[in-house]
Amino acid sequence: MAADLSPDESQIAIGGSSRIVKIFSTETGKLLHTLTKHTDWVTAVAFSPDGKLLATGDRIGNIHLWDAKSGGVVLPLSEHKKSVRALSWRSDSSVVASCGDDGTIVWWDVKDGWPVMNKPNAHGGGVLDVVFGPSGELASCGRDGQAKLWAADGNELKSFPIADGQAKAAPGVKLLPTRVALSADGSFLLAGDSAGQLHAWPTK
Repeated sequence: MAADLSPDESQIAIGGSSRIVKIFSTETGKLLHTLTKHTDWVTAVAFSPDGKLLATGDRIGNIHLWDAKSGGVVLPLSEHKKSVRALSWRSDSSVVASCGDDGTIVWWDVKDGWPVMNKPNAHGGGVLDVVFGPSGELASCGRDGQAKLWAADGNELKSFPIADGQAKAAPGVKLLPTRVALSADGSFLLAGDSAGQLHAWPTK
């Protein structure tokens, strides 16, 4: 299941194996909108910081933008060839980043629906998470065992490997970073791994 709370906490969007995204009022619990464009499991949902748009992604690589208030579809975003793993909005709500099992990270201009930047080999084997930082920088992690920091212009700044010796994993299971975050001031990149351990690196 994928879920996200709107910035003003008045709505929650929920998607999953039903291929449907439902938006509920958090105050009354009332179903406000049912979004039905997806043709496979919904894997990611994210409200824009200004609360105007909702981005949703699915298991076959489709992404849709919706009007968060009316539930109407705004734009389809088509670039990924495999499952969308995560969606993250830049703080100005004009760009949304997506990542997927195809190893690609895409920065989308939500005004016209075209990619601003595309990194097709960002992480070998697939990208598992992306998140924007306070100054437009982007953190990512993937099946190559790396967490990465990308500049606002899309250039790779730093790579942080998750060493197998840093935490215990089940025998024969590769230790992977599964989630990333940037501190509020952008000075640290954090990653949670498949063994339940948290890693932190200075970004400067």
